[in-house]
Amino acid sequence: MFEESTSSSKLIFEADSSSVIVKAVSSALRGEIFRPVSASPLLILALRLATVFGRSALTRLVSSASHNISIKPSQAAQINSSLAAKWVTSQYLNHKKYRVVFAGAPSGGTAHLSSLLGAPLLTQHFLTCVKHPKTAPDDVEKIVKHGINVAKSIASRNEDLEVIVHYDPVHDRLLAGHVNTIRVKLKTLPPEYRTFIERGLEPGGSIVFLNVKYRWLQYVVKENIHVQVGGLGGISDKEYLHGNERLDAWLASMGSPHRGGWMLRDYSLEYMPESEWGTFPGLREELKEFADNKGYEFIEITVDHPEHVSEIAAGFYVTLLEKPSRWFFDCFTSINPAFNIKTSTVPLWLPFNCSDSYAYAERFLKKNKAVFNLDSTIYFTLTPNFVATPDQVEPSKWFKLFSEYGRAKPVAVCEKLYPADITHIFNFYNELRKMTKRMYKPIKFASIELFKDYLGKAFLN
Repeated sequence: MFEESTSSSKLIFEADSSSVIVKAVSSALRGEIFRPVSASPLLILALRLATVFGRSALTRLVSSASHNISIKPSQAAQINSSLAAKWVTSQYLNHKKYRVVFAGAPSGGTAHLSSLLGAPLLTQHFLTCVKHPKTAPDDVEKIVKHGINVAKSIASRNEDLEVIVHYDPVHDRLLAGHVNTIRVKLKTLPPEYRTFIERGLEPGGSIVFLNVKYRWLQYVVKENIHVQVGGLGGISDKEYLHGNERLDAWLASMGSPHRGGWMLRDYSLEYMPESEWGTFPGLREELKEFADNKGYEFIEITVDHPEHVSEIAAGFYVTLLEKPSRWFFDCFTSINPAFNIKTSTVPLWLPFNCSDSYAYAERFLKKNKAVFNLDSTIYFTLTPNFVATPDQVEPSKWFKLFSEYGRAKPVAVCEKLYPADITHIFNFYNELRKMTKRMYKPIKFASIELFKDYLGKAFLN
């Protein structure tokens, strides 16, 4: 029998954080405001009309449509490093020469840095969504067993990939009952990345590698197959595994009989690079060797949390602008680096909409309060995830925090529908496009020399 062939755009889930970040950088390098999705005016109108039915109806709509984003288990075996790398390099088909190339762990901070330096981003991480039989979202054993079978079909053909079954019954609850989210990470430097760098990077150019040491407890299935329960937010890995009163109360409010966390039998636990944001060994080592052999400069930025990359990006913007008056606290996949460049607006990317990101924003504002004043304008957005999670922070609380440091202005945040506003993805793009025209005051792409000088001072401080 012939295998059903599936395009890379189906195998690689393009709404995942890593894919969105790559596409956002690509748009910024072309000087375009990033448009996350293209939809017909009729579909947009239909979704806007759907909002009149309120949060619960929108959540049910998204849940029922979740299986449409996934592929068949048999198709997942087609995933490999070559396909993934080709998908990335295809985003930069303008045949220009670059002075800098970024690689490694994707994040919003990485997107802002690489865009500001006019550099393409070669991500290490990719996600695929695979259908499984409809299951209660808390049935960890059944859901993960299905995911492990798919992971084995990928790993058996790809020794150069780390495969993680990422099961999050809280933040990804609407997906968990229908779909396995499976992330793959490059453990070697694909030939497609080598060729892209050799053709696109100027002789003696710089390769900047983002090494994020963020870790999470994962179940070890095999050497290159792991299972992660939960993910970055205001709930720790141990809380996910063992549960607590807060989670049990939330489950009761969701109408679920499940209690006591989501543990697995038969597998040992080990701290590993976190599925979505942590860098896995292998790519960094091969990329450095490649850089040394080809005469490229290799610059490594090592941090213990993706928030710190975001802070580096914000600091570099402040250094270039000296006295910035506008800030944008963007969130998860709601990013648009071209907007920040075209309007000289300092970005501070928030990993998610939860209490840990709120605490990070609060720490950042207090630490840098001298940079803010009552004339500062602080724009912010919050990515909807369609489930009111126990670690979620309401828009009003974010607004109050930002108002203490300037004029707070939400962008595409509908408090009435949050976190289930299905039109956010369209509204966010449309509002940024209008704001860009109104606030147009571009900052030039920065040089690698300025960036290296800034890095030296930033890490000394």
